[in-house]
Amino acid sequence: MARLFASLYFFIAAALIGTTALLDALFFSPTDSPSQSVEAARVLLQHTTPDEDTVSALNQAGLKARLINRNLIAWPQVSAEALSNGNVATLFDDETTLLYRRFDDTRLLEVTLLDGLNAPSTWDNVWRYSISFFLLLGIWVALWLWPLWRDLRTIHTTVANVQPNGTIAPICLPQHSRLTGIAEALNRLNERVSELLSRHKEMTGAVAHETRTPLARLKFALAAGPRDDPAHWQAMDNDVQELEHLVQEMLDYLRTDSTVPELNISELPLQALCEQTLQRLQVRNTRHIDVTVNAGAVKILGDGDYVERAVENLLVNAFRFAHSRIVIDAEIYRQKIRLSVHDDGPGISQENLQKVFAPFFRPDADRSRERGGAGLGLAIVKRIQHWHQGNCYAERSMLGGARFVLEYPYAKRLSRGQ
Repeated sequence: MARLFASLYFFIAAALIGTTALLDALFFSPTDSPSQSVEAARVLLQHTTPDEDTVSALNQAGLKARLINRNLIAWPQVSAEALSNGNVATLFDDETTLLYRRFDDTRLLEVTLLDGLNAPSTWDNVWRYSISFFLLLGIWVALWLWPLWRDLRTIHTTVANVQPNGTIAPICLPQHSRLTGIAEALNRLNERVSELLSRHKEMTGAVAHETRTPLARLKFALAAGPRDDPAHWQAMDNDVQELEHLVQEMLDYLRTDSTVPELNISELPLQALCEQTLQRLQVRNTRHIDVTVNAGAVKILGDGDYVERAVENLLVNAFRFAHSRIVIDAEIYRQKIRLSVHDDGPGISQENLQKVFAPFFRPDADRSRERGGAGLGLAIVKRIQHWHQGNCYAERSMLGGARFVLEYPYAKRLSRGQ
């Protein structure tokens, strides 16, 4: 702060001094000194024959000349003798020098000279001087601010471009920059944030991996245990499967949190993709819910594995909450391809429609944790849609439950890795 203040203070002081000196030289610099101007006028008037033509010529030359009565002025003896001998007499006041020469017996020729300047100071000069002063001062200040503004723009651009892992790129400024200290502080903060995020992910990943070990032992014990109470063992087995699914969801979400994968873009027929996903998920359809696929011949450009994963997560969510029916349809609407998954379940309240894709979010009691899920499935769907330059949202379904929509660009080749 002190360095910045000192730099600005001395720069403005130097700019004011330099600007004032320059403008004074341009606007108020006399071509001759006052004494030289007066002496030149005296010589001119001394060697000029005083007549009417002389008076007109002096006025046309910019000098104020006129004829006055000799008796209007009480002349000192020296000046009176000079006038009588045909010489030039001089009088002075605060702003002008007055030259006199005998014109005839009763009149004198009077010539008025301004002290120090060849022309009178006018308001035009004052305005030109003021405008030039402030324009030059603005230019000097802009030159001082330019490096500062450039470095601030560099910092703003770098901080605004947050990387997928939550950090920013290092801020590089010239060593002589006045903002070097701020850039170094932001770089240290960025390193600290990166370190904390890394530790957080390592801890979460370690917890998930450590949880897998007791789950594996429990599964082994269940497989080798007695079969006296099949319902009890089946419930334990279901709990283990659910825990394993939650851990896998957390690992999948962490794996896609800080990296953007390389997408293998190809043309995907939605009808075949949805039917294939349904066949793999039949084991989850324990309540024998009726599922209808009406995708027709609609195709999209996308990564088959990730698009299938997004559809799978929506179907798993629909199986949990549907009462008896699920409908999958696809359409081309306003230069977009929309894949929708409807269910006839309890639906989602209006205030939660914009929140269901947030990580770890579980809506109202009708879609509570008792039905399973860690609240990461739809968050993974949103991330996959972002990679495909698409969108996802939820709304009320025509079946009375929820409708989840996946939107993809239509007739547009996606950039790989986006």
